[in-house]
Amino acid sequence: MTDLVDEVQLRTAEEAKTVSAFKTDIENLYQYRDELFKPNSKPVESAKNRYKLIRTRLDQILSNYNEIEEQIRDPCQRALFSYWKGRAFNLFPEYDKRATDYLSKAALLQPSNVLTLNELGESYAKNGEFEMAANCFKNANSKEKNRLVLRNLSIVTRQLASKVTDRTERNRMIEESIQYAKQAVELNVQDGASWYTLANSYVCFYFMVENHPKNLKQAFSAYNLALKDPASENDGDLHYSRGVALQYHEDYAEALASYERSLELDSENEDARNNQDQLLSYLRTITDLIACKGRIKPKKFKTLVSVLNETPSLNNNIVPLEFLHPGDNENVTYRGTVVASLGVQDVKLMFILADTEERCVLVTVYYIDISTSVSLGDIIEIPKPVYRLMNIEWRKEKFSIPSLRVDSPKNLKINGKDWPMNTYAPPAISLKILKMSHIEQEFFKIENEHAWNTIFHKLAKDHLTRTSDKKSDIALLNINRGLNRFRDVLPYDDTRVPLTRGSNDYINASYVEVPAAHRKYILTQGPLQATSSHFWQMIWEQNSRVIVMLTRLIEKGCTKCWLYYPDYQTESEITFDDVDLKVTFVSDRQYRYYTQRKFELINLLTGESRSIIHWSDFDWPDHGAPNNPGPFLQLLSDVRHCGAFDPRYGPLVLHCSAGIGRSGTFVLVDSILKLLAHTDKPDDVSLIDVLAHIRTQRHGLIQTVEQLRFSYLATVAGLKILNEIEENEGPFIECDFNLSSDSENDDNDDAGEKNFNGKKYPKVCGRQDNVMPNGRLSEPLEDINCELIKRVDSDLSSCQTSPNTTHRLQSLLGSRLSSEDSKDYSPTTAILTPHDVETSLRLRQERLTRNEAIEKKVNEMKTKLHQQSSSMLITNNEPSLFRIVTTHYRRPLFIGILTLFTGSLMLYKYVSSNDHNH
Repeated sequence: MTDLVDEVQLRTAEEAKTVSAFKTDIENLYQYRDELFKPNSKPVESAKNRYKLIRTRLDQILSNYNEIEEQIRDPCQRALFSYWKGRAFNLFPEYDKRATDYLSKAALLQPSNVLTLNELGESYAKNGEFEMAANCFKNANSKEKNRLVLRNLSIVTRQLASKVTDRTERNRMIEESIQYAKQAVELNVQDGASWYTLANSYVCFYFMVENHPKNLKQAFSAYNLALKDPASENDGDLHYSRGVALQYHEDYAEALASYERSLELDSENEDARNNQDQLLSYLRTITDLIACKGRIKPKKFKTLVSVLNETPSLNNNIVPLEFLHPGDNENVTYRGTVVASLGVQDVKLMFILADTEERCVLVTVYYIDISTSVSLGDIIEIPKPVYRLMNIEWRKEKFSIPSLRVDSPKNLKINGKDWPMNTYAPPAISLKILKMSHIEQEFFKIENEHAWNTIFHKLAKDHLTRTSDKKSDIALLNINRGLNRFRDVLPYDDTRVPLTRGSNDYINASYVEVPAAHRKYILTQGPLQATSSHFWQMIWEQNSRVIVMLTRLIEKGCTKCWLYYPDYQTESEITFDDVDLKVTFVSDRQYRYYTQRKFELINLLTGESRSIIHWSDFDWPDHGAPNNPGPFLQLLSDVRHCGAFDPRYGPLVLHCSAGIGRSGTFVLVDSILKLLAHTDKPDDVSLIDVLAHIRTQRHGLIQTVEQLRFSYLATVAGLKILNEIEENEGPFIECDFNLSSDSENDDNDDAGEKNFNGKKYPKVCGRQDNVMPNGRLSEPLEDINCELIKRVDSDLSSCQTSPNTTHRLQSLLGSRLSSEDSKDYSPTTAILTPHDVETSLRLRQERLTRNEAIEKKVNEMKTKLHQQSSSMLITNNEPSLFRIVTTHYRRPLFIGILTLFTGSLMLYKYVSSNDHNH
């Protein structure tokens, strides 16, 4: 018994030593990260590449402990090992499911460990699961008061408050978040991260609860105290958030300085750079409008001022601009006429007023309805005006702007009447605290009311009304019925895409346009074997250069699309003789979630060739929707980047199986994001209205409730990275057609282009009569084709990332909570959930191994068929008795037999006659 106890103690000691070494390695990894992202340093690598270096080092560490992990038996040591492994996966800004799994295991083994509960809460928050995160933080807070836990609890409480529609409950939660931040400060008044969290809480309180200047002043005081901590002073996000608050308070000089400091600390902070550029542009515009008196003609300006003089005022204490002093001006009223309007930006209405002395001033009115506006010539009266002369020097530029700030429009008069008071509109600021667009608010409202089915059925009824006069007569012609994949998915006659060559111009494809977004698409069904050539004919005639395929070839055992393109595993090119086109494989590139292929489309009549980019292999179930919008948004961004919407070329071509569900979702999300990026009135953009519009152009767009909900979800997520998506849109660039394996292909040209009968393969139906071909491939080739299709489908279902895959959106889409408050505010929706590298590499290796095995079987089958054909040729060269009797040897044989018979008969007669004479 004593020996057994000693053995257990010895094993436990060894396990503790192993866990301690693992802990040291992970702590060193965190130090390595901090060193790579050290402020005030000029990094050689981008943030994405630096995280790639960290991930490589993490993989090396984990490889040393893979076998040891299973050998740890002591529950305490196993809990510690799981905690540190989960913390290792939680190192990166994006969500990693492995971190949640290991931290959950550690929390089960040690439920009272505060650090484990806090780390688990951070992992949940990265995935947008704020309620689960709040539960973890509250559980940890009940066991021990910890600054890190309290800060995270304050952040998550504000995130949850942003989803609450009841204003009273929302206000209570924001006040609660302030209390958590105050408790964190009380534990250590020198902690800059806690002051930063408190400052952001005050700013959120100012916008969402009480719009009183004292709240902003409290926020600025907290920001200043946070900057006294050296660690926080070097936090670029702190300076960025402070700059946004200062800009909203119209402290433009300090805002520019804060943005500049943020860029010095983090040169990749595009938000800070964009805000700084936009603010400078805004200051230049305002300065020009004031100097040029609204940029209206002098005669018009004189007329407006004379009307102002002639119009009587309701107040007797009207004073011009020159009599106002800085600050509050009690017992006086400023009166002027509108000479320029800048509209509503965020939640402030901005316009230029000119008084009777022809002096111009900038007026900003806060907390008004987003639809409020003023017109040229409106007469505005501002009682108790708050005047300030803004003198701003920035580098070599100087700005001098007189301004009047109106925090509440309650006492304003417009054309002698009270200002129209509409319902309260919450601010939509760009601060990393809260940003709820009207579409996001609409999404949460529908979600809370469980009204998705109601809205979807309402859309269906509205669609029937809108399309009552729409016809699909051409699609229903007998000659065209066999060219439709589904009987109930037919293009409307007025929006269908006609083909120009051939006796029949029909293809199941429709134009879909969103003019306000300057978008035009072609939506079509997944090509059939009989319509593959028609598909490429349409691509050529429409001069389209980009194709997005949102379906697999086979789903749940059903064929969804014919393999209409060369995938280089089966063949390097396909020739369509009926339309005189040839498609040649150029290259492919494997991304994490999809594949990009490049083809050369050649016109055999003219010799002209065009580059085609083909996106496919995206995992999206039919009639369903992806669980996470992140990969979809990454695909959308890459499609834009490759030049899909280059105006020099034809429309983007999208297809799934029917060309209405998944394709319609892509069109809706892309067009909505484009509208929101280029409109002055984003609240006027309605997702439902756009959907109703595009449904009038192709029947049945957005097939299910799940796809409608995903359209909202992807739009909400896309708004948070809208600048990145817009900046990513680029022109189409012609490909350089150079195959890396030309030398290999030269030897296999015959095998790649012809089947065993010497005919080109595949051969689709002729364009002349549009009838399904009666001839079938030989049985061996049919088997090979089915096997290859299965292999392609297998590739689609198990497609994983390669180590060299780049993720353009990864750093911007992720959201995390850290010990600093610099990453306080993650999006309300989990944007991007990348698979772990280790698993993806393993799955990719398994897929390659499986493909090699299948390819080996296919080659064996081909070899067997070749041997059979060769043996038949050998047999042909060795005549048998049957072949002698039944083939071209038959005539000489009969002649020989006849000659032999005749000769024998004559010999017999001769012998008989001699015997008789004798």
